[in-house]
Amino acid sequence: MGVACSGHCNGLLAQAKILLERTESGDTYAAAEADALLLLLLLGPEEWATVVSSISKEVGAARKREHRYSRVRGQASKPAA
Repeated sequence: MGVACSGHCNGLLAQAKILLERTESGDTYAAAEADALLLLLLLGPEEWATVVSSISKEVGAARKREHRYSRVRGQASKPAA
């Protein structure tokens, strides 16, 4: 692990520790944040590649749906000649 990564990881772990301390005091929002942060810390390169690929597919599908919706709305709003 490189020095930059080590510092970054240490910062993330410190953030997780603070969130866990807030969770112990009953902060449910902090519990959800800590859970998400710790999950992110546990993902390896292969898992990140899968996540990014999945997000890219969803964004692409959403853009296609929006494009189709815009075309249908545009055609429906044009007055008949």
